[in-house]
Amino acid sequence: MNTFDLQTSEPAKNPATYQPTHEEIAVLAVHLYEEEGCPFGRAQAHWLEAERRLRNNAAGLDTPVVAAVSADERDRLAPASGLT
Repeated sequence: MNTFDLQTSEPAKNPATYQPTHEEIAVLAVHLYEEEGCPFGRAQAHWLEAERRLRNNAAGLDTPVVAAVSADERDRLAPASGLT
């Protein structure tokens, strides 16, 4: 299986203004959704949790965020989220 790692690079110089990209949030949110067994009605919670984890990671508050996602999964998500 081909995978890629989504992780933030070096901590942002100003974590208070760091904004994760839409792609970073989307990929991590889907990973969280699938990790929880694809529960109905939790899309917003997964999105916000992904955003929180990415921001905390940039600020050095969490362990590195790494989500291994198959290339097929990334391709499946791209059209729905506007990713290319």
